[in-house]
Amino acid sequence: GFMSIILLGGKEFRSRLRDAIAFLLVSFAPMVLWMLRNYSLTGTMTNRTLQFHPPDGEVVLNFLDTIVSWILPFDLSVRYQVIIVIFAFAILIYLFLRAVQNANAQNRATIMFISTITLFLAVYMFSLAFSITFVDASTPLDNRILSPAYTILLILFVLFFWSNINRRKNNVFLLPLFLLIAVFAWNSWSGSLEVLERLRKDGIGFTSRTWRESETIRWVSVLPEEALIYTNERFAVSYISGRSAFSIPEKINPVTADVRPEFDQALATMHERLETPNAYLLLFHPHGLRVGMPTRDEITFPLSRLEEYEDAWIYIDPINLE
Repeated sequence: GFMSIILLGGKEFRSRLRDAIAFLLVSFAPMVLWMLRNYSLTGTMTNRTLQFHPPDGEVVLNFLDTIVSWILPFDLSVRYQVIIVIFAFAILIYLFLRAVQNANAQNRATIMFISTITLFLAVYMFSLAFSITFVDASTPLDNRILSPAYTILLILFVLFFWSNINRRKNNVFLLPLFLLIAVFAWNSWSGSLEVLERLRKDGIGFTSRTWRESETIRWVSVLPEEALIYTNERFAVSYISGRSAFSIPEKINPVTADVRPEFDQALATMHERLETPNAYLLLFHPHGLRVGMPTRDEITFPLSRLEEYEDAWIYIDPINLE
């Protein structure tokens, strides 16, 4: 908003600057009040600190997978993904410059709108890059995080297509744009149908069939009230079974990508508490632990496997096997 007023305001610079500052004061006020509230309660405005952790290759691959999935419904190698992304953005930049070059008094409002949302797209992507590099290394470049970019790109393609329809000559881009939007629409429609069918059959999150029919959750439900439970899916266990549980200590801080300094002590405390009677460790998805967790050996040594279900393995201290 600030940059749009400064760059696209259309007034003399002093007036634009005054308007932009007024915009910042109004728009930042709720966030500042909330940060002051946080500081008064916790001593910190946010639970993030500035620290340099540049994006790794996995972040780039995640970005490419997400962008290409908007256009094509099948998997491609990284080389072809890079080519498609570069080609798509090159077309977008060219069409934007072409639209601005052909601007006149009649379509100034459209050009202003296109310029504003394009500026938003650039600022949003820069903000994501800054966040991953300095604020939160765990920010995933998935469909949820990139949904604003998807929306803006879709609007831009439709606008450029519409402007080419209204142009009586030089319609060389009309057919390629139409095909691109058709692929966009078909891919989105088919993908949406797949999601709806999956939701109808299996549900989502803690309401999914996987959790509702979990043998591990049924096993937990019949434990004595005094049972002590450690697990890597504490929210699911507590929410579905109604039993309190503790989280297996996380080794890597996903925000900073560093080893947590308290990890060794927390892991030792967990193993010590698991020596008490009626203490169990539930390790869900043992073959694919999420990023940041300790290795399976670190978690389970020196425990013994008590039960093995499809979704989880259950461990107990050897002294409590009887």
